Amino acid sequence: MRRRHKMLGFAFSLLFLASCERAQQYPAAGAKPAPVEPPKANVEELSARLSWIAPDERRDLPLHFVADTSAEWAQLPAFWTHYPPIRPYLAQGPLTDVAALVLANEHVAIKVKVPRGLPDPTPNFPPSNLPTYGKWRLGKELFHNRLLRAGGEQLSCASCHVPEAGFTNDSNRRAGGKYNTLSLVNVVYNRGQFWDGRVHTLEETLVRTLADERNLTDAESRAQALQHHVWGGFVRELVDLKDPDLNLRFDLVFGVPQPTQDTVAQALATYLRTILSGDSLYDRADQLRRDQKALTLSAEHFRDLVKDDKTAEFLLDGLKGKPTREALPALLVNGYVLFQGKARCAKCHTGPLFTDHDYYNVGYAGDEGQPTDKETGRAAQVPIGLKEARLIGAFRTPTLRNLARTAPYYHDGSQRALGNVVEFYDERVQPTRHLAKALQDGDREQRLRLSQYEKNALVVFLRALEGQALDPMVTRK
Repeated sequence: MRRRHKMLGFAFSLLFLASCERAQQYPAAGAKPAPVEPPKANVEELSARLSWIAPDERRDLPLHFVADTSAEWAQLPAFWTHYPPIRPYLAQGPLTDVAALVLANEHVAIKVKVPRGLPDPTPNFPPSNLPTYGKWRLGKELFHNRLLRAGGEQLSCASCHVPEAGFTNDSNRRAGGKYNTLSLVNVVYNRGQFWDGRVHTLEETLVRTLADERNLTDAESRAQALQHHVWGGFVRELVDLKDPDLNLRFDLVFGVPQPTQDTVAQALATYLRTILSGDSLYDRADQLRRDQKALTLSAEHFRDLVKDDKTAEFLLDGLKGKPTREALPALLVNGYVLFQGKARCAKCHTGPLFTDHDYYNVGYAGDEGQPTDKETGRAAQVPIGLKEARLIGAFRTPTLRNLARTAPYYHDGSQRALGNVVEFYDERVQPTRHLAKALQDGDREQRLRLSQYEKNALVVFLRALEGQALDPMVTRK
């Protein structure tokens, strides 16, 4: 009883603090914010302030992910479900939210309803960073915080990974960048990050070593940020904000008095793991197949799903020969059969995520004019002694989910239309010594010789892998 009274007292203290406003919280009308001066510090000075600090065990609401293979999945009413309902407490300010967490029962959790067709992401969570509501909320705020420095430019994660654009953007590369911006949708399932797999976990994508916090010239900062995804000084700037609300939330969630590299990485990774999209047209058709205990997909499984005008328009947009809406069910099932067989797509794009998570040289010339045999791509990232010739010029096999709205394509972002991608694999795979075996016919590169109908069928099936819109609680700022 004494422990309960103590926790209640702590919670109501937080509620009281949340209702107090600091003087000068809002600037006078017309006032300009003071310019942010880049702090001067060396690595030795940064060590005590920014290095890894082991978080205390905090009291927080865990996030439990429920996949559609669970009997509980159908009972969940929404993507984000609270047990017991704590909705009145949410979105009332950081301290009010944390007070609600303290008042919650120890066994309470937020249930995340994983969209249909996606596997359970729980095995992908590192034991050192199990997801909680407090981490998620901090990570979401950091994702939108414009404190990433690229030369004189101030950016946020959302500047390149735009939520409204499928957490990517429609340009092939930012000026000075190295690769096409990958979408962050379903990124929790990746076995490696970036086109070349240079890091393994989401925690490493933004913050890697203490050396990342060194002071750099504007030119060095921009080159490092845009080419290598290393944003020097980000954690340091968070610390130097001296924002008491932000520091208090890091203390309440992680037990540290201010942001550190490790806690910032954990918070961001927790948020990224909730960017999920599934329940595609293909997933719903396949569910019908399973409900009917049918062995294979048929046109009938798609027929009722393509009656909607917007769906039909989306699937047929821009196809050569202008197939009719009535042809869609047959196109979809033929596209699926081609994908699994003659077109060879499933040799690499396999499983529920439509990727084998490997890296291949696909004989694509892109902007360079000829396919590369240089030690680029995955080969450049593999340690000495573990390199393989097949990884020269090889890049990751991207998931094909949510492909239709995340153009452009390839690691250099040089193609904007799915039809062009299909035509490349049909007749334009270029010869290279390190071409993936899946794209070879004997001693030469593959030539599929697809008909126009077959190309259309493949494009329509690829568009049918487009998931439903992400839940607004994840996308909105």
